[in-house]
Amino acid sequence: MTKTDTLMITKDIYSCYKQFTEGARTERSLLETRVLFG
Repeated sequence: MTKTDTLMITKDIYSCYKQFTEGARTERSLLETRVLFG
């Protein structure tokens, strides 16, 4: 495996992780909004 391959894989993992955490944060804020105005 070359350095470029490792970099690409790391970038893929990071972007997946970022999407996941942002999605979870969005869900939580939606839930909090529902609790506040529910």
